Amino acid sequence: GTVHSLNFVYSQGCYGGSFDNRTSSGGYGGDCFSENFACDDDGAVAIVSNTRYGWGDPGGTDGSSQFFDREFFDAMFSEDIYPLGYVNDDSKIDVLWAINTGANRWCYYELTLFGDPAMELWTAEPIALTATHGPTVMVGQPDFEISVTDGSRGVVEGAIVTIYTDDHSVYDSGVTDATGLVTLHPNATSVGTMYVKATAHDRLVSNTTAEIEPASGVYLTLDGYTIDDDAIGESSGNSDGEIGAGETIEFIVTIGNFGTDMAYDVTATLSSSSSRIDIRDNYEEFGNIAGGGFAQCLDDFEFSIAADAPDGEVIPLTLTMSDAAARETWESHINLIVHAPVLGAQSYVVDDPPGGGNGNGCYEGGETVTIGVTLDNTGSVMATSITGTLTTSDPNATIVGGTGTIVFLNPGASGVLSPEFTVSLSPGTPQGHEVVFDLTVGADWGYSSSAQLSLVTNGDFADDIESGEGEWVHHNVTSGFGDQWHVETHRSHSTSHSWKFGGSGAANYSDSSDGVVVSKPLCLGADGEMTFWHWMDAEEESSTSAWDCGLVEVSIDDGASWSVLHPVGGYSHLKNWNDANPLPEGTPCWSGTFTWRQETFDLTGYEDERIQIRFRFASDGAVTEEGWYVDDINITSTLPQTSVPEDEEIPRTFALKQNVPNPFNPVTVIQYQLPSDAHVTIDVFNIAGKLVTTLVNEEQDAGIKAVTWDGTNGAGEKVASGIYMYRMQAGDHSSRKMMVLLK
Repeated sequence: GTVHSLNFVYSQGCYGGSFDNRTSSGGYGGDCFSENFACDDDGAVAIVSNTRYGWGDPGGTDGSSQFFDREFFDAMFSEDIYPLGYVNDDSKIDVLWAINTGANRWCYYELTLFGDPAMELWTAEPIALTATHGPTVMVGQPDFEISVTDGSRGVVEGAIVTIYTDDHSVYDSGVTDATGLVTLHPNATSVGTMYVKATAHDRLVSNTTAEIEPASGVYLTLDGYTIDDDAIGESSGNSDGEIGAGETIEFIVTIGNFGTDMAYDVTATLSSSSSRIDIRDNYEEFGNIAGGGFAQCLDDFEFSIAADAPDGEVIPLTLTMSDAAARETWESHINLIVHAPVLGAQSYVVDDPPGGGNGNGCYEGGETVTIGVTLDNTGSVMATSITGTLTTSDPNATIVGGTGTIVFLNPGASGVLSPEFTVSLSPGTPQGHEVVFDLTVGADWGYSSSAQLSLVTNGDFADDIESGEGEWVHHNVTSGFGDQWHVETHRSHSTSHSWKFGGSGAANYSDSSDGVVVSKPLCLGADGEMTFWHWMDAEEESSTSAWDCGLVEVSIDDGASWSVLHPVGGYSHLKNWNDANPLPEGTPCWSGTFTWRQETFDLTGYEDERIQIRFRFASDGAVTEEGWYVDDINITSTLPQTSVPEDEEIPRTFALKQNVPNPFNPVTVIQYQLPSDAHVTIDVFNIAGKLVTTLVNEEQDAGIKAVTWDGTNGAGEKVASGIYMYRMQAGDHSSRKMMVLLK
């Protein structure tokens, strides 16, 4: 296809691929259209067509054949699958979720590929491919290195490279690695021309040659190398035999002489164009190497890799070899791949357990909350001695336990930093306030990464969808039915964005759908109310009966179960008898056609509850319309006052509060209050009454106070687990309480 426009055909038509020669009238004739057209010199290089009937949707895009058509091209343009056989298979696999929709099962079995299943179609204008290699190869030379690149994208991974001679006495093939390199094995027995052919997706074929020369004179080349990254001698690493970020490597090189003459006083110099490598010892001697012989460096090269070198980065090395007698130089190229962990905050869970909070799963001023962070390692090497440190500049939050650890994480594994972080929110923290935390993650060999976490104190919820999906999630409800919720700009109540169930733009929703878009957990106070605006065009049976429809549901058990949430004034329709729609018969819902209007929901029955809201749309197996748009969602309630009233800013009595958390490990918070200025001491004693440490010993103003204890004595040493007493002396007032330290 370099100079010719070769055609590929995808057909949704009937009987185009009837390779058993059956005709649409029931008789039998000659070869089918696809067989004839694929074999014609001016026809198609490949055809996908139906052995029997295609199933379209005139005027629409939801016919059964169209399901497979979409997924066929999605495989090539979104999933990077290119061999036609695999593309056709993937188009069927990706429709399994809807295999019982319409005639999908029929089309699954009859859709057939005519042509070479290994052939790839270009998905973009092809660009030139460059195969770089030595100009000559010696008779008997076992290894021949080829580097494949292109002009715009750098190294090419996955290129197929083949070397051969006319008589095929040399023939080998391989695939380039992530560095664009492949080593093939000519082992030529006679002189001649060796051809090098390289191919890759969306690239033009590269054809080059190398001359096979007799084994005479001196010919030096790299024969192999060893990466020494143990902790012995000058190296410092994890002993896995790979170069890792932050490691110091002893690099041991073997050079071969593939000529016939002796190479005298062989030396080599190592260099690199990468800023991620520091070559500390770049020169080594190899002595004399006889023809056909090999030699290892008498010492070794040494280099270190930057601690911030990213996983998968290619470090190019050039080994320049010289022979003193012949006064010649040879070069070999090595591409090494950096292996490093990649640690990220996969998820985090904020909780307000009793003792520090009220356990309702919401975060209010005056509470002490815990933050459990799960890290995952998406890198290619184990991370060890992992430490996570949490900080914040928000004056409303005090971090009292800011460090967690994980011993190690293998590639692809995840783990929870332990202990959980502990954060105290000041009593005056505003409602709906977002506290942002910075998480710094460190590990062995100088690894470091960072992430941001946040929590939002309890407050009203408002979303105009202008910021995208945000914390909403969407999915299908009933297995085998589709979810088409997405953020849309075709229609909106305010500004430019809304949620839509249906196709992109004005396109209709699909048959056999049942999808929901779900809110984050929300905590309600008194007088709760929800409002939103919506626009709908859905198939109705009558003004009160629906084929397809939408509704709102609520959960009070974190999504384990859901019930219908009724709007003020009620729903307009009931879902009808047709069980092709998965909603139960009689479910109240909205259907039909109406323009933007507002709905109101009374949430007073959910006071002090932690709820989730979801919008649900479901359809049957025939006839579709434009769909359902939802915008400007607002949920309000009157929450308890958590700040200290102005006339009660100064406590009326002395008080020493129970520490939080209790039991604890390793940090706990002790709150206390002073009705007047006083000299305050807070001491910690062990069970035998011996002083362990003094936490406070100073003059303090009246007010609500807090101090932390990290489980250490006055010398900063960790103390044993057990029961401890803490005592506050403030003026003439004295109080004491007990606490438990666990290890």
